[in-house]
Amino acid sequence: MVSTHTNHSKILNYNDKYAIFESLFYHFLLKALKML
Repeated sequence: MVSTHTNHSKILNYNDKYAIFESLFYHFLLKALKML
């Protein structure tokens, strides 16, 4: 049970990093569109 829990948290951590990267990407994209 412990091993599956750590495995799940690793997947969750990967998803969090991807979500942060995605939100930053959209943030800069909106900034660039406003500057046009």
